[in-house]
Parts: sequence; structure tokens; C-alpha cells
Amino acid sequence: MPGVLAILLVSAMIVALVVTGGGLFGTSVTVSSDEGVAAEWTPPPADGSYGVVVGSYKAKDGLGLLGIEFTPSRWEAQVMFVPPAGCEPTEEQDIVAAGACSGVPAEGRLGGGGTTADGDTLWTVVFEVSKACHEALNPNDRWPNTTGACR
Repeated sequence: MPGVLAILLVSAMIVALVVTGGGLFGTSVTVSSDEGVAAEWTPPPADGSYGVVVGSYKAKDGLGLLGIEFTPSRWEAQVMFVPPAGCEPTEEQDIVAAGACSGVPAEGRLGGGGTTADGDTLWTVVFEVSKACHEALNPNDRWPNTTGACR
């Protein structure tokens, strides 16, 4: 009976490590700066023919233990563009390339908005990308992006 108890105890410890492993073994990187970063801003065209990458980031850390990935990391990109006339987000605040929105350069969750210097509406759409695409993207890149990783 002591052998069975030892096996159950070790099993419980392994399960506890797997469940809490994200907090114990996860990694994150935080970058901060006291000064702003100088960057050229190229607004997207008023005709909405393409979007401009605003950013790309890891939205969720994955969970892995001993080389086994239990949940993958999630990478997202943000693209800003001028939407076509009459295009509206769904009730869930998603932008879907259909109907009046068929010409949008990116589909995803509406993440924000604004206006250009000329008064055109700007939307920022957030959507999932692969890690390879995230690593290939830079602010001010055009979207859709022709980089192999982002096709």
C-alpha cells in the first residue's frame, strides 16, 4: 500500500506542476522606456486599398512543461486602414470582408478608431497571426503583407 500512496503523491505533484506551470515556467518580456521612440508615421491611403501595420505582439503565453506544449502561444497583429463607405462592424465588433466591407484589407476584431488629417475614418483591426509572421512584421509595413510568413 505505501507504494500506491507514493505513486498517487507523485502523480498529484505532476498534475499540480502542469496546472500551475504557466506561472512557474512561463516567460514574458517587458520593454519600457522613459522617452518616446521617434518613428515615421505613414497613414493608410484614403481609398482603403491597403492597411498599415501598427503593431504585433504576443497576446497570450503558451503553457509547456518538459518540452511538451499543452497550450500554444497566441500572436496578434494590429492593422489600421480607412474602411469602405457603408462598412460597419458586426454586433460583436468584428470586421468581416463581406457586403459593404468586402474591400477591407484585414478582418478581425475592431480594436480602435480615429480620423486622418483629411477627416477620413480610421479603424484598427486586431487579428491572430503566426509567430513567424509576427517576427517578420514591422510598424508601417503594408497589409496585406506579401512576406511569405504572413500570406
